[in-house]
Amino acid sequence: ARPQPTAAPSLTLSTASVAPGGTFNVTAAGFKPGESIQFSLVTTSAVTNTLTLAQTPADSAGALSQKPLVLPLTTPAGLYLFRAFGSTSGVVAEVKLAVVVPVASLSVAPAAFGPGDVIAVSAQGFAPLEPLQFTLSAPNGSTAIVLGQATASSSGVATAARFRVP
Repeated sequence: ARPQPTAAPSLTLSTASVAPGGTFNVTAAGFKPGESIQFSLVTTSAVTNTLTLAQTPADSAGALSQKPLVLPLTTPAGLYLFRAFGSTSGVVAEVKLAVVVPVASLSVAPAAFGPGDVIAVSAQGFAPLEPLQFTLSAPNGSTAIVLGQATASSSGVATAARFRVP
């Protein structure tokens, strides 16, 4: 017989949804002290696929607190089960996790500008550390002038990048 943990297993995530490339924290309890806990994403569709994200030991109480995990950038959007599996005890705990593709948005200040003006551009909804290129286009899309580049932050935001309008 397998040695059993002393408490019912529990699993908590810092968020119910995360974007590809995003970070979230995991808290787990009810596992065997010191055992390796495997964390994975399991698809909820007709075909089951499992993606292992991390494996880490439980503490002396059979728990893990605020373990940061990064979702791979290539993870498709959808609803998943996030699973913690105790390699010695066989204990399984699961919670739902939605992988969402952020909606990109852009703001420019001032809203009206002309040649030689400096504009501040802010962008959000991009992948963490994604390189961004800002262009100025004619309303009909016939002309595009590259204003410059920036890199999104670890939260997918580029704040107040400043560019001079040619």
